[in-house]
Amino acid sequence: MGLRTITFTLLCVSVTIFKALATCNFESSLCGYTQTTDDVFDWTRNSGGTPSSSTGPSSDHTTGSGYYIYTETSSPRVAGDTARLISPSIPGNAGGPRCRINFWYHMYGTGMGTLRVYARTVVGGDSSLWSRSGNQGNQWYSASLSYAPQTEFQVVFVGYRGSDYKGDIALDDIVISDCADVTPPQITIGCPSNIDATMELGMTGKAVTWTEPSATDSSGTPVKMTSHQPGANFPVGLTDVRYTFTDAYNNVASCNFIVNIETVDTLPPDIAGCPNDFIATFELGTTGTMLNWTEPTATDHSGTPQRSRSHVPGSEFLTGLTTVNYNFTDTANNTAFCIFSVTVEIVDSVPPQVSQCPNDTDSFVGRHISWVEPTTSDLSNNVTCTRSLAPGTYIITTTPVVYTFTDSSGNVAYCNFTINIIQDNTPPTILDCVPDIHASAEVGKMLPSIYWSKPTAIDDSGRVMLTDFTHVPGQHFPIGSTMVS
Repeated sequence: MGLRTITFTLLCVSVTIFKALATCNFESSLCGYTQTTDDVFDWTRNSGGTPSSSTGPSSDHTTGSGYYIYTETSSPRVAGDTARLISPSIPGNAGGPRCRINFWYHMYGTGMGTLRVYARTVVGGDSSLWSRSGNQGNQWYSASLSYAPQTEFQVVFVGYRGSDYKGDIALDDIVISDCADVTPPQITIGCPSNIDATMELGMTGKAVTWTEPSATDSSGTPVKMTSHQPGANFPVGLTDVRYTFTDAYNNVASCNFIVNIETVDTLPPDIAGCPNDFIATFELGTTGTMLNWTEPTATDHSGTPQRSRSHVPGSEFLTGLTTVNYNFTDTANNTAFCIFSVTVEIVDSVPPQVSQCPNDTDSFVGRHISWVEPTTSDLSNNVTCTRSLAPGTYIITTTPVVYTFTDSSGNVAYCNFTINIIQDNTPPTILDCVPDIHASAEVGKMLPSIYWSKPTAIDDSGRVMLTDFTHVPGQHFPIGSTMVS
């Protein structure tokens, strides 16, 4: 015995299940039926015929080779003894459909007693539903009853022993059905609409939440089951979320909705190794400098991003501030930027260039020393010069001469030479000493004037002076010899 009807409707679904309640064919057990304690003896589960001849079935009703239950009426049973079998509790259904109680019975034997069926409730006690007495012949019969339960109830089967041992009563294939609530729970907080959500590319799941539906039922609070909880992570694509609400009679109401997760890419690529700002220098007089750096890289969940850049390593940079840009763009046009500045400054670390620096020289004491002064050039065109001695200076001792050339950046160049003063111990050399002069004069006349060119001299010192003489040209001399020196 099983399900009679199953209907499904998508989305908010009402599932009507007509369940066979308290069903038993006794093939493996009593199926929840129990022997009561308010009787004299128990029902016996059996297969094949009963021990007594001319009474009871020879086989079960279900398969002919299975099991059934019966009342063994042999001694020590006496007339009027009872055996009671009671079903599991069956929920009431006030105002609902009547219960169907179907079973098969076997009442064969000349000493047959009575089989009665009752409905037992806690409040009302036992209500008689059906009864058979006497020998019905050696065959199985079907009985079909109906009952309108207002409250929870149980079905009681009572076998009464007849006049003698030929009164075995048998039961098989009990089915109690259709008396349950057939109305599914009512969903009071509505089934959520389909949910569309986005998930960032590269994520493994998206947490989605919603207001859960709820349901009520006349039989009590239905049992809720769900395929997913609010806040659960959902993968990319379509996921069916289902809620079911089951009442005490296994009537089911359900709702389902779709969670649709799509991937989006709103995150820019991730840059690694973006250089810091840096300062570079180049020497005064050059127009620029070539600079190198380690280029940044970038990764992205969509793949390798496209790179653009304003400068490449090895580019020449001019003086001042230059901004270097790297742009990394993914397939969704999200762009990450690496920006750093390169500042190029001019430095002057080269000292002035000195030309025509005099060599060391020797000079005799007492001379005014002259020389050709050194010259200088510098890219700054701004050089100051200091010197320890000027040309034409009269010096009497060996003297070092230092020229100091300083440009506007403080770079210094030097010109050094030494004037060595030496003593002159060699007298001058007279070049044109005048020879002896012979002159005559008339007696009684004035003596004539005698003229000559003054002698000259040279000296290693380069400086010769006529320091002393006895006569001068044009002077009158007396008769006779006169020594001129």
